[in-house]
Amino acid sequence: MATGIAVSSGAFGGIIFPLMFQQLIPDIGFAWTTRILGCIYVVLCGLAVLLVKSRLPPIEGATSVPDFRIFKKLCFTLTVAGIFLLEWGILVPLAYITSYATAQGFSLALSYDILIFFNVGSLFGRLIPGYMADRIGRYNTNIIVTLLAILSSFAIWLPWGSSYYGLTAFALIFGFASGSNISLAPVCLGDLCRTEEYGRYYATSATAVSFAGLTGIPLAGNLMKAAGGSYSGLIIFTGACYVGGLFVFLAARVLATGWKWSSKY
Repeated sequence: MATGIAVSSGAFGGIIFPLMFQQLIPDIGFAWTTRILGCIYVVLCGLAVLLVKSRLPPIEGATSVPDFRIFKKLCFTLTVAGIFLLEWGILVPLAYITSYATAQGFSLALSYDILIFFNVGSLFGRLIPGYMADRIGRYNTNIIVTLLAILSSFAIWLPWGSSYYGLTAFALIFGFASGSNISLAPVCLGDLCRTEEYGRYYATSATAVSFAGLTGIPLAGNLMKAAGGSYSGLIIFTGACYVGGLFVFLAARVLATGWKWSSKY
C-alpha cells in the first residue's frame, strides 16, 4: 500500500502535464511550454533530492550494484521476464494512444483527454491494488490486474477503439491495470529477497527491464508501418505482451507455492 501511494504521484503528473500542454501551447508555443515544464522538473526533482532519506540505517554489505548471478534463481528470472513483458505492453498505449485517437477522427483536444483518462485510471490502479496485495498477495494481485489488461486490449481496444466510449473505457481500464503493474513490480521483487539484498535485486531487474523501454515503442511503430499505418498489429502486440506476462507470473507463483491457489503470495 505504501508503494502504491508513493508511485501514484507519477499518474497524478500524467493528468496535470497534458492539461498544461493543452493550455500553454496555443498561447506561448511549443518551445516556451517545454521550457516551463523543464523549470518545473528542476524544482520538483531538486526538492525530491533534498527531502529523500533512507527508512533504515545502512546495512553492512548491502549494495545497489546489479548482480547478474541472481538470474540463477529461477523464480527471480521468471519475475523479471514477466516485468519485461509488461513493460513492453505498458509503453505502447502511452506512446500511441493520442495519435491513435487522432487517426480515428477525434479532435486533438479529445486525443489529449484520452491520455488524461488513461492516467486517471492509472492513479486508482496504483492505490487500490496496493491495498489488495497486502491482503491476498503481491503475485496474486498482479496476475488479476494483468488479466484485466488483456481483456481491455482484446475485448475493448481492438474491436471498439474507434468509438469514443470504447476508447474511453479502454483508457480507464487499461490505465488501472497498467498502473497496478508499475506499483506491484517492486514489491514482487521484494518477496524474493531479504531487505539488505533488495537494492541488488531491484537494480539487476531494472537493468534488464530497461531494454523493454528501449525497444518496445520503436518495435510497435515498425509493426504499424508494416501494416500500412493500421494500428491493429500494435494493439495485438500490446495484448500479446500481457498474455506472455500473465503466463510467466503464473509460472513464478506456481514455482514458489505450488498449485495451492488459496496461498497468499
